[in-house]
Amino acid sequence: MKRFTLCIWFLLAPVFASAQMTVAIGDFQNRTERIYLDSWEQKIPEFLHSELSHSPEIVLVERQSLKALMDEQALSMIGLVDSATALQVGKLLSAQYVISGSINESGDWLRVDTKVINVATGKIVSEKVQCNRTEYLDEMIRLLGQNLSFQLTGKGEYKSKKIMKKYPTTYFLAGTLGSGLATFMLHRAYLQKRDEYRRAAALEDFDPLYNSANRTNKARVVLSCTTGLCALGMVYCWLNNLSPDEILAVQPLVLPYLVCWQKGEYAVGIQFSF
Repeated sequence: MKRFTLCIWFLLAPVFASAQMTVAIGDFQNRTERIYLDSWEQKIPEFLHSELSHSPEIVLVERQSLKALMDEQALSMIGLVDSATALQVGKLLSAQYVISGSINESGDWLRVDTKVINVATGKIVSEKVQCNRTEYLDEMIRLLGQNLSFQLTGKGEYKSKKIMKKYPTTYFLAGTLGSGLATFMLHRAYLQKRDEYRRAAALEDFDPLYNSANRTNKARVVLSCTTGLCALGMVYCWLNNLSPDEILAVQPLVLPYLVCWQKGEYAVGIQFSF
């Protein structure tokens, strides 16, 4: 996804060349009827912590420190879904951004909704990923983490989707061609051995020639079945590749842009995604 950003910069203080941002990640709330997704409430923050830690511009608040503060304030980690609580905790931790979210479902699709709250301005940016298969949780969060990193730092690439399952059509095609060629060669060998058997005049040659032709015929049948199975697999893979499993990421087309990175340093504008 390409994006075009119009920004008006107001520099009221010197710009720091290597500015870093502090980010806190709370637990995610399971709002679906699927009880087994409760484990995602803590898995998602852990995965996001791992993904965002790859960016040198982002300093992450340790989960233990965040939990200790929440316990001290008699708050639940899931409470960070509430914007007011997230702002309060962010200020106490001196974090510039607080990330929280929820797990939702729409039909067969599971969706992870995320809010990135700017503690200084109160601005909220939303990001989400959705998929119709639960086994892709780690890939969903990897895509979400990459897009959140882009939102926070402006570096990297925003990806609107990730294709998860590509069936090996090429391998089945190679198998079909290879086994088909071998079948053709064995078929010719079988015809030759069959003719030799039919032309045999000596009684002692009948059994050896018959057995040789019979073995070749059995191998030909096996390879013919293999060729057929490879051809069926190739068609199956080709049909499934027409509609592969996907993880989708969605962001608003027009996004207000107002950031206070440091005291006295602001940026305002409008960001268009297309």
